[in-house]
Amino acid sequence: MESLNITQSRYIKAFLQTALNDFKKNWKLILGIQLVIFILNFVFGLPDEKSPVWLTLVALVGSLFVVFLGVNNMKISLDIVDGKEVAFEHLWKNISFKRFLLVFATSIIFFLMVFGGMLLFVVPGIILALGGMFTLFALIDKKTGIKESLKYSFQITKGYRTKVFLIPFLTVGLPVLVSLVLVLIHPIFTILFGIVVLCATLFAAFIYPFVIARLYRELDTLYQEKNQEVVVKTEKILGIIGITIGILVIIGAILLLAFGKFSEYNPEPLEQGQENPYIILPDNMGGEINTLPTEAV
Repeated sequence: MESLNITQSRYIKAFLQTALNDFKKNWKLILGIQLVIFILNFVFGLPDEKSPVWLTLVALVGSLFVVFLGVNNMKISLDIVDGKEVAFEHLWKNISFKRFLLVFATSIIFFLMVFGGMLLFVVPGIILALGGMFTLFALIDKKTGIKESLKYSFQITKGYRTKVFLIPFLTVGLPVLVSLVLVLIHPIFTILFGIVVLCATLFAAFIYPFVIARLYRELDTLYQEKNQEVVVKTEKILGIIGITIGILVIIGAILLLAFGKFSEYNPEPLEQGQENPYIILPDNMGGEINTLPTEAV
């Protein structure tokens, strides 16, 4: 995988250029996938209220299958970014159905969290959306649970959320917003608005998945490298502490061997008539203590 540096000033251009190259290398596969998803979306479009119950159920099941293909398509985008081999059958073989249900449940929970945050003065919803935007990627890539994936998304985006926000805003949001304002100013700009929306839709379908997948992988790599640096520094500190303790233990052992016999000396009692080989010195308390051998004087 080509490494990009999100800390650079021109990171958006680098991500867009790399995403465009990813599309060029796999354009036939991507066009085929998007065509299949488009047709299925059209076929399984939700019927109106006059439709029979069985048709409504078929439409719901079909729509769920389309979402399943979309999740597999996320994994395809990530595999392309990682330089792995991809094939059309990966559209339904990349993700197990059990993992898909977990991803689907997570997407609903995350939507409710963001929606609730939007109701709380908008800003909390934006923070939740930016911090947790890679939760589904973590579920697919790391195969973790809902809580762990959400936590990991917040961890890897910490310190980069402004830059993460600028990519979709400048590439899709801002052009659509500007053209919409122009339409409100004068209807003559309606055609321009339609062209911008069409370009944004094509970009979101064919280029943007690679931008987001590569952004996730870049943040994931940076986070892993930081953790590795912390581990290396911790190991060095523990090594220094271990060596220091070892040196202190050796010094202590030497001191005990050198001076321990004096502190622990306790002369044996003399037998009757035996001469004391030690000089008897008075102590400050009026008693007597045996200190030095007679030969030492």
